[in-house]
Amino acid sequence: MTSMPSNGFAPEILDYYLQGREDGRLRSGRNRLEFWRTQDVLRRLLPPAIRSS
Repeated sequence: MTSMPSNGFAPEILDYYLQGREDGRLRSGRNRLEFWRTQDVLRRLLPPAIRSS
């Protein structure tokens, strides 16, 4: 068992996201539903963005 780094992500998970392919995966084919659902959940749960003037 490997220890978890201080950032809370296992190295293989961090490596996957650093490759930059997740955005393309979520915006194509059947994965678009996952993208839309994630957007919906985040819009409902996160506070509104602060607008800078």
